[in-house]
Amino acid sequence: MRTVFTTDPFRMSFLFFLFYLYSGDNFETLIGLDEKSAQAFRVKETMHQVAVRLSKEVEQALLLEAPVSGISQDETGVTVKSTKGDWQAKYAIVAVLLPLSARINYSPWLPPTRDILTQDMPMGSLIKCLVAYDKPFWRGRGLNGITWSDGPPTAGVFDISPDDGRIGILAGFIEAHNAIHLTGHPMAERKKVMTDYMVSFFGPDAANPIDYEDQDWPADPWSRGCYGASMGPGVMTTVAKTIREPFGRIHWAGSETSSRWMGYIDGAMRSGERCADEVRARLQRS
Repeated sequence: MRTVFTTDPFRMSFLFFLFYLYSGDNFETLIGLDEKSAQAFRVKETMHQVAVRLSKEVEQALLLEAPVSGISQDETGVTVKSTKGDWQAKYAIVAVLLPLSARINYSPWLPPTRDILTQDMPMGSLIKCLVAYDKPFWRGRGLNGITWSDGPPTAGVFDISPDDGRIGILAGFIEAHNAIHLTGHPMAERKKVMTDYMVSFFGPDAANPIDYEDQDWPADPWSRGCYGASMGPGVMTTVAKTIREPFGRIHWAGSETSSRWMGYIDGAMRSGERCADEVRARLQRS
């Protein structure tokens, strides 16, 4: 199956990685394919810019390149050990990816059910690829840059070029078994695979990209996969309840811990709000 969408790009993009305006808990209603009531918008310069702007509000409290090696706790508080020193607090919120959270040394040890969960809920396999051209040439042919295919290396790509068209950029995701096959390989190899894919859909104009970048998530030691972690058979009915249960003075955040939109940005924000409420309530009681 091979498809190049030529319909209106804004309507087709409704299916692909857009973010929807919402108020409170109305997000689920708006995302439910109700195009008349959902107002969609693209986040300019990618969602990374959202993180950059948020970081400016708390930059004095951010410490980068300081991996946490251990967290100890007793009846009075927690001590977080990192490569740049130790920190004490009354409570700790751990928001790293679920499988990676088990690589931290805890004292006392994690409960066995929590450890089982981290072992049986691995990250997915995905590589994000960006192929750049001197212009979005497909637009001149009435194409919106969105493709869909059931063949390797990717299920599809979409146009993330700037609105002014000063440069053309197509983004694609190498997923599942295709990502497992290509992860850890040289980027040049993935560039050729993705360029050949673009040519098969868009013709010879796609043969000579001016730049190529990708993020090999499974090979990244600080993520080991993408988009999120998923439970194996039997996990949900046995140890899944520990995903949000505090461990003493340690609370668990991150998109995987959200009860709604798990694995997505909305879920990550919900988890942060939940943990903030949990810790605030404990501080008030104490």
